[in-house]
Amino acid sequence: MYRNLLFVFLLFFIFSACGSTEREKDPVDETCKVNKDCLAGEICNTTTGVCEVPWICTTSESCYQKFPELWNAETLPAVCQQGVCVAKGCTINDDCEVGKICSGGTCVQPADCSQIASIKITSPSPVLTQGSSKQLNAVALNRNGVAVVVADDSISWSSSNNSVVSITNTGNATGGTESGSANLVAKHDVCQKESQALAVQNFAQLQAEKIRVVVRNIEGQPVSGADILVNSTKNTTNADGFIEIDNSESINTVSVFHSDYEYVTVTGTSQKDLIFYLSKALNKAKAGGFKGEFDFSKLQGGTVKLGLAGASLPGNIMDLAFDVLLGETIQTRVKIATIDDNYPIPSALVAIIADDVISGKYRATGLEGQRAFWGWGGKLDFSTMVIIITDALGGGMENLDIGGILTEIIPYVDDFGHALELNQTVTTCNKIADVNDINGNGSTTDLIPDFENSSCFPVKNLSLAQPLSKKSTVKLPKLPMMEGSYADLAILLNASIVEGQGMVPMGISAGASEKNGEVATGIVPDVHLASAPQYNGLEGTDSLVVAFTLPVAGAAFGENESLPIKMSGVIKYYEKGNIGETIDMSSEAFLGVADQASFNSETKTVQSPAISGANGYRIQITSSLIDRDWIIYSSTPNITIPTETPTSFGTTYSTILYQSVRLKNGSASLTLEDIFGFNSTNMDNLLKYITAFSAFEVR
Repeated sequence: MYRNLLFVFLLFFIFSACGSTEREKDPVDETCKVNKDCLAGEICNTTTGVCEVPWICTTSESCYQKFPELWNAETLPAVCQQGVCVAKGCTINDDCEVGKICSGGTCVQPADCSQIASIKITSPSPVLTQGSSKQLNAVALNRNGVAVVVADDSISWSSSNNSVVSITNTGNATGGTESGSANLVAKHDVCQKESQALAVQNFAQLQAEKIRVVVRNIEGQPVSGADILVNSTKNTTNADGFIEIDNSESINTVSVFHSDYEYVTVTGTSQKDLIFYLSKALNKAKAGGFKGEFDFSKLQGGTVKLGLAGASLPGNIMDLAFDVLLGETIQTRVKIATIDDNYPIPSALVAIIADDVISGKYRATGLEGQRAFWGWGGKLDFSTMVIIITDALGGGMENLDIGGILTEIIPYVDDFGHALELNQTVTTCNKIADVNDINGNGSTTDLIPDFENSSCFPVKNLSLAQPLSKKSTVKLPKLPMMEGSYADLAILLNASIVEGQGMVPMGISAGASEKNGEVATGIVPDVHLASAPQYNGLEGTDSLVVAFTLPVAGAAFGENESLPIKMSGVIKYYEKGNIGETIDMSSEAFLGVADQASFNSETKTVQSPAISGANGYRIQITSSLIDRDWIIYSSTPNITIPTETPTSFGTTYSTILYQSVRLKNGSASLTLEDIFGFNSTNMDNLLKYITAFSAFEVR
């Protein structure tokens, strides 16, 4: 999993240094027309036609002093980023003058009534209990169904029954004293445009001596026909997706089993009013997504074109499926300069070096359902890359200083672009036999996605037109220990969260540990992160920044055999996407990796020492018989698999993944009791409450 992720980063940069059709400049020739006519470290002054060493700013004030005709602190504010003066732009509406709104990093006029055709509620239907609340969101659409920007206070909300569900003018819905369903409507008051009604179900306060278990899928829809085991007593959810039964006994274990969804169990609970959110079972015999080409024409840069495409990722951060994010690995011949060999390249990657096309089209996979399609990529200049990487290649591919290379090269992606298409549909279809062994694993009978089937892989070309204009400095805590030494590398991901569609990557970066000789110290200097600002309907959505560590030292590069999962991550969550110029994650310590965890096959128990700083644990076990995962949560580190198991799941497991988690609500610590209890801190908001996690593949 993480090995393929590293491979993507290195393919982005190493291939660009292995060969190019660009010429090296004759040191005697001082004239130029474009930057590539100059030596590394110089730029072309197109006015004089002479190569010059560029002036480098140090502060915003230095920009005002050097270029007073361009920048002014009052009317044309600038910031110094990576030595270059750039427009400050905006992050939130408060950065703009009165009457304007921040969209795509620019202050714009809100849409008027001639541009607004309808209002759409973008939040999936929540389920509430008395006193619990959920923030809902709505957008204005033009006649083409594209979101347009409106003022925050221009849309108001109403409820058909305030005793069941009440809602504020800003869209905060609260469960009332009566059980039932209420219809909520969003309306643009000035333009008199209303949304379709959103039905929201509410459950009144649970009576004493009762047990209630509510089951929803991650889209918020009720799951009927699910088997609920309370301790060992079985009941089945009704058409509204819940059970309510008499029970005066204490509770310890609650399990939810449904043939269409992953199984979920919580152990050691005393809650009698619970809610579960289930993820669709992943059918590994099917795949879907989209394919196409990038339009690089809006971007500046050299002849090396690199890009990555994907679909948004639903669920919580602990369920990130990098194999889905990167697509199927495809054995691809790379013939550039002195390199002529086959490499396993993820299908979602595009790599074009001058006239040498390594992978000209992306074939991105995604999880079934409504998703956002995104792209990230740009152009690089060979001369700036070769200096950084030439020495690294001297030790061979197996001895690359991965962290050092990434740290040096990441700033050059500032000129990359981003693409986004919301409200797309991923449909899956049956995989086909890999008769030509395109994934390079030596088998011609295993299954691969049917990329040529347009019903499950339609063409969707993406234009990388949105600049990565949002620049941030990330401060990280000390990296955790892995395999007896500190982790080498932290990979950073900034993602916007689209309700009902999942996480949309907006920016990617990396930071490497400082070293004492050849030994990592775990201390990472400040990391530069360039991201696309929220745009094209993302404005005002919540965001997160996650930094996760990977043990890359000594790992062979480009081999097909998979390594066991071993990672740790920290998360910072931002409501309304208010990410600033400084992202300080230094106070959230990484969790240790449970590399001492073991499985006792006789007692069916995963045993592990407690992880310092964790307040919850879970195991994810995969059946050897069927395509199904079973996730078991516990507040203690030793987790026993319940004996009450669906017969089809069996008692032998192909993999067991052990995970620890730290849960918080602001500065207050949360427990699994809080997460599974039917209240305002439910699993549908789990992304908001996870501040750190770690994972270790036990088997």
